[in-house]
Amino acid sequence: MSEPIEEQASESGTPVETAVEMPVETVAESAAETPPPPTVRRRIVLALVALVLVAGIAVSAWGQLWLHGQHQDDSRRADALAAAKAGTTQILSYDYRRLAAGAKQTSALLTGAALSQYHDVQAPLQKAAPGLKAVVTAQVKVATVLSSGDETARVLLFVDQTSTSTKLTAPQLDQSRVVVGLVRRHGDWLISSISAV
Repeated sequence: MSEPIEEQASESGTPVETAVEMPVETVAESAAETPPPPTVRRRIVLALVALVLVAGIAVSAWGQLWLHGQHQDDSRRADALAAAKAGTTQILSYDYRRLAAGAKQTSALLTGAALSQYHDVQAPLQKAAPGLKAVVTAQVKVATVLSSGDETARVLLFVDQTSTSTKLTAPQLDQSRVVVGLVRRHGDWLISSISAV
């Protein structure tokens, strides 16, 4: 920035130029107040916009991954609950007219200790049920997932069982609570344990 020049007359009458000093603070303040050129401002604005866009994309991607994980967890829990309800209904139901077919269907839903336990009760049941014309129908009233993971789950079920037989004069209602353990094999939930509580 140029400094103002003041003309003074010398003793001979010829004009003499003398520099007038500006205070240092005034020069520094005027330099600080000078805005950067438009191209510098434009670059700063573009950099800030780019930074905000990148941050927005990162947050959006994280949110999508989190929601996808939540959806998978919810889906696994729902699948485990449905398998526990269906399997428990079949395990605790039988009809003397279809014992072999019912046992085959139910066995396909079981694994491990639950499968062994189920097979252990089938021989005595197949001997006694036809003579008594026994029919037991189970109905899950309430069920809730106690715990679940990627490959295992535990479900608590409240079950009503209605029994008819030649020994009973009227249908008999029994209520029970069972905890079912499940494992996921090849994408399907199988009952691995069942116990009354």
